[in-house]
Amino acid sequence: MPKSCADPLAHIEEEIEAVQTLLLLVENERQTLLGIVDADELDRITAKKMATVSQMSDLVHFRNASLAQQGYHPDEAGMREWLTDFPTHASRERWEFLLCIAHQIKTVNQANGQLIARLLNQNQAILGVFGIATQGLGLYGSDGRPQSARVGYLK
Repeated sequence: MPKSCADPLAHIEEEIEAVQTLLLLVENERQTLLGIVDADELDRITAKKMATVSQMSDLVHFRNASLAQQGYHPDEAGMREWLTDFPTHASRERWEFLLCIAHQIKTVNQANGQLIARLLNQNQAILGVFGIATQGLGLYGSDGRPQSARVGYLK
């Protein structure tokens, strides 16, 4: 974690690099989900995402602590107030760029979540068909003999 410093944007370039990395990871995740899902590849992407999010968390903590040390709210509103009080074109531009990438990540991540939910529903429907098809298996009829399945493709 970076050492404390008075400038909340002292590590803005690291933060931007981290959010750009996360954006690439969620976009890769989407491409993997849209193709034939490779569980190993999804595991690798997830591990990288978790490491990147951890790095981002450290950088945000540093920024928020710097804001708090200067008497600002340790959040996005405090950052906007700090930028109003100390308007430097480069800082404001980099902050807006960071927020833009963060918005892109949110959008792609929401789409990924919807895709995952759809894939999960499809898998549950398939498993449901197998459940219905095998419901009669293992049951005995009134004559004491096993019943054969008479559902779906098992007729």
